[in-house]
Amino acid sequence: ASATFSLLSLDPFLNNIKVRLRYKSGIDSSSKKLFSKSQLTLVAECPDNHETILTNDFENNFFEDESIPLLYLNLTLMLFKNGSNESKEKVADAIKYKVQALTNFDFIDQMAISCNWDEELKQNIKQKILDLKSIIEEIAGKFVSPFHAPLIKIHAPQFLPPSNLTTSNIGNLRQPSRPQFHQSNGFNQAGQMGGGINPAPQLTPSFVTVPKMKLLTKEEEASKHYICELSNQIMTDPVSLDGPHFYQRSELVVYIQDQGISPVTYEATTVNDIKEEHNLKAEI
Repeated sequence: ASATFSLLSLDPFLNNIKVRLRYKSGIDSSSKKLFSKSQLTLVAECPDNHETILTNDFENNFFEDESIPLLYLNLTLMLFKNGSNESKEKVADAIKYKVQALTNFDFIDQMAISCNWDEELKQNIKQKILDLKSIIEEIAGKFVSPFHAPLIKIHAPQFLPPSNLTTSNIGNLRQPSRPQFHQSNGFNQAGQMGGGINPAPQLTPSFVTVPKMKLLTKEEEASKHYICELSNQIMTDPVSLDGPHFYQRSELVVYIQDQGISPVTYEATTVNDIKEEHNLKAEI
């Protein structure tokens, strides 16, 4: 079978399968999913077809559908079995972290329940995940848990004592000399840089005047409505002011401004309230 596939021009055939796998068109039923899997995995038995399979970085689409991991497991294992070192590294780098996520078997157990996998299929998937994990670690390095990441060692420069150091002046090195900073304009530079207590006054923040809120009268409070500019539903959905024509947000804001309605003091729940708002203002 491999020799037959290697002699034929398989580009259109492979592209058709890859499109069906990528966009899941025509593989809604489980039988068609298995049929596509067997096609592409069978073609992958021949190393001459690997370059065509992996065109356009197709390996980045592996394991995109969590409900059919066996499809990608079989295909990937076949690529690793018969592929070149270059193709193996390409695939391993693309799927390493995806496979690492699949090693969480609690997730596989949940998928088995939601997808109605039988016990044999679930155990088969788990075993192939472990097999694939071992292969990927040989190619792209071991999986590292984010909670067990190795510490980075920092090689700091070693302190070299001066050549004229003697037992008589070694005591002078115990307390490092503190540089003297020039203090000006009431700002103690040494204190700001952690050299000690800073008794000098700090920078004074600028004075900000907060405007007073206008208190509404009882009449204004009673006539206050929720304006659409403060309503998420009206601001995100098209609204109709005059029957069949629907206004978008920008048009509605212009309409509100033309009516002289303030979005701060007047609010409305419906478009009709907006249209009646100027009448309410006139009454007040």
